[in-house]
Amino acid sequence: MLFVQRTIRFPLLPTVDQQDVLLETMQQYTECFNTVAAYGWERCEKNGIELHKATYYPLREAYPYLPSQLVISARAKATEAVKSALTWKVKKEREFPKKVAKVLARGKPAPTFKPVRCPRSDINSIRYDQRSYAFHGDHVSLATVAGRQVIGLHLYPYARRLLAQSIEYDSADLIFRKGRFWLHVVVTLPDVEFVPNGEVVGVDFGITRPAVASSNQFFGKRSWKGAERRYFRLKRALQSKGSDSAKRHLKKLSHQVSRFRLNCDHVVSRQLVQSVSPGTTIVIENLKEIRSAVWSLMLIHVTHLSAVLVVVIFIVRIVNLNLVSSARIAVLNSTPI
Repeated sequence: MLFVQRTIRFPLLPTVDQQDVLLETMQQYTECFNTVAAYGWERCEKNGIELHKATYYPLREAYPYLPSQLVISARAKATEAVKSALTWKVKKEREFPKKVAKVLARGKPAPTFKPVRCPRSDINSIRYDQRSYAFHGDHVSLATVAGRQVIGLHLYPYARRLLAQSIEYDSADLIFRKGRFWLHVVVTLPDVEFVPNGEVVGVDFGITRPAVASSNQFFGKRSWKGAERRYFRLKRALQSKGSDSAKRHLKKLSHQVSRFRLNCDHVVSRQLVQSVSPGTTIVIENLKEIRSAVWSLMLIHVTHLSAVLVVVIFIVRIVNLNLVSSARIAVLNSTPI
């Protein structure tokens, strides 16, 4: 039997005292994260076992009220961040001379090298596992610096349906955003078995038209390109201004752009999936390294294509479709697309 994992967002309903406890827990969790990240960055150490040996007991002494499971969780997240930063550092230092040579060949001034810095967080989300959180009806029990806290949560109908279908609970992330606490829970659901009907549809992601299928169908709207350009010009103008008001406007604009792109992703993915019948294989282009493959302003139109693929991947599982990348097109060469 096949399985698929989904993430469900729950708004928490803590009391005033519980809010203070959660904030204190997140603060100590963040300090543990920053300590491990700084240690690993200074020594170029990205092995989780070695970082655990070097930092676990000092952190337990420094933060005795933080549960040991959360100390280990902070170390695991810091290990992932350090490993990613060190990998990106090597890649950036290796590719920067090529970038300079390419820019100089165009007759433009050489760009300034921006080094990769040590990962650091002001307020880090807490990653819980099955031993540090549990569901109790409309409440959830979370490990904190003040022991277990049973906190109410809002179970909306969609979440209730997914929880009823779930086989097991996996990890969960406690997030503090805009003065509210959210719990992102990963659950395992039974997957829909794919029954092919022999049809194959190729999909190409573009700039003027967000997506086009081999069946001569276009998805999305042309107006999205103009909206992206307006957002880009406004963002550039605000960044050049540099005032406090411009910075506040930039922050507000970033959320507006995210909502706009999220809606575009949903529209394209839904149109694409509804255009084919159940059992169809959808072949998409391989978008690996697409950020370095495009040039200049084209970047503003492709930065959210990966989100489109995430939405499409989930929807095709629901309606009994199959999704493959063009890198695997050789296995389908007997069927024209």
